[in-house]
Amino acid sequence: MTELNINYASVRNVAEVFHQIADHCEDASDDVEVSHNRLSDAVRDDRAETVLGYYRFAIEVLRGIGTTAYAYEDKLNRFCDGHTNSAVAGGYGSIDQSNSARIVGRLDYHKVDRVPISMHATQPSTESIIKEIGGGDLTDGSCSSVALAYIANKNGMDVHDFRGGDSRRMFSMNENIELIAEMGDGDVIRGKNDYKALKQLLPKMEAGKEYYLATGAHASIVRKTESGRYEYLELQSPDSCGFKTLHGRDFKTRFGCSKGRTENTNVLISADKLAQNSSFGRMMEYINTPKQFQVMGNHGRRR
Repeated sequence: MTELNINYASVRNVAEVFHQIADHCEDASDDVEVSHNRLSDAVRDDRAETVLGYYRFAIEVLRGIGTTAYAYEDKLNRFCDGHTNSAVAGGYGSIDQSNSARIVGRLDYHKVDRVPISMHATQPSTESIIKEIGGGDLTDGSCSSVALAYIANKNGMDVHDFRGGDSRRMFSMNENIELIAEMGDGDVIRGKNDYKALKQLLPKMEAGKEYYLATGAHASIVRKTESGRYEYLELQSPDSCGFKTLHGRDFKTRFGCSKGRTENTNVLISADKLAQNSSFGRMMEYINTPKQFQVMGNHGRRR
């Protein structure tokens, strides 16, 4: 297995990573050499390419020379972040450092499909949305992505979830949830005691407003009623989806909160503010799933 010694910190974009890879790959296969030559020609000829395309090629080079690509994924993510869909001239593109671009770049790297979204002809009621998008979860746990799908539907977008796979995984990762929180000007508290974090987050909720809450090992839409009662939205049950009273015990039994876990991320995001972000709709295309491909049903369960 080839050992690469790439100075990731010194390069300005992904294209330069490829040149460093080539310098270290004297034993690379002919296919890899040909592919790299084509890339070099595109850069030299000043043809427009995407940095994301370069990034994917870097992974292919690593695989082609027998290197474990995933060992370099975190390092290469630095070059995927913020470069998606940037037009590249001579290998140097405009850089979009927005959080949405960073998330989209990671989704594109994992080849998560984008499914176009249509708008509801008539805005459905909250009850209709819950009935339409909720159900028994047969994935490894789609709490985060289905909560985001609910926000999309509340704002006129016809979005379904329960896709599973890398789509589910990417929207459940703490680091990506933190980026989403920044998109909606949300609050993020890291620590080992989820209950302490909740004592700071819950008072920020306004009566009558809906929020995305991620704490413990679960994410859900939550709201505070005019009477001051907290409620959470169940969307993963085969037979009882809907808003439920949020009792103190539910933070342990449903959300999996702990007072002494390893450091965890606790997030509260205003649903309204998140939906107002201009990139929210595009991000939802990576969640949206045709009904025939939804991994849900009567044999699913809350996760």
